[in-house]
Amino acid sequence: RIDSTRARFYRAATTGVAAHAVELHKGVHSGMGVLNGKVALVTGGASGIGRAIAARCATEGARVVIADIQDGTAAITEAQTTGHAVLFQRTDVSRSAEVAALIASTLATCGRLDILVTAAGIGGGTGSTTDYTEADFDRVVTLNYKAAFFLTHAALPALIASGAGRVVNVSSIGTIQTFAGGAMRNSPRAPLGTVHAA
Repeated sequence: RIDSTRARFYRAATTGVAAHAVELHKGVHSGMGVLNGKVALVTGGASGIGRAIAARCATEGARVVIADIQDGTAAITEAQTTGHAVLFQRTDVSRSAEVAALIASTLATCGRLDILVTAAGIGGGTGSTTDYTEADFDRVVTLNYKAAFFLTHAALPALIASGAGRVVNVSSIGTIQTFAGGAMRNSPRAPLGTVHAA
């Protein structure tokens, strides 16, 4: 039953977060194509929630850049069915130099950046807190929290220049609903749930 509940929540979250990313840019507009002329960068866009967001942004007319350490072929194929341009750049967002290169490449190719979605993250596994090492903790915190800072820090000048830039930080249900053995899932993305302004 727990697994079934989590699966239902995941499906709802995937749809909900993707819609929220679009709603932030709707303003007074309605209907399809509310992101026409916009450029959206989605990290973790090769799978899961990130992939759904990338596809939704493309559907709404945005030019989408997907960044992920995983292969992005399937996500690109899905998003390109909308007929809008979709690009992919393999990026390890836990490395600030690669993040800087990603932002520079996006601006060089697309000329602007309007939406940043930080959906890349890892679960960190399950188990007792006493089983984890400092290296385990550092890996999860770097990817799930520091990466959002790297991305926002690098993208902010371009987002400000766009006149209406938006950052969507994807957090986790584990930040408000903890479960046994989930220390690595529950805590590292919690600060993202409190970030409202950059």
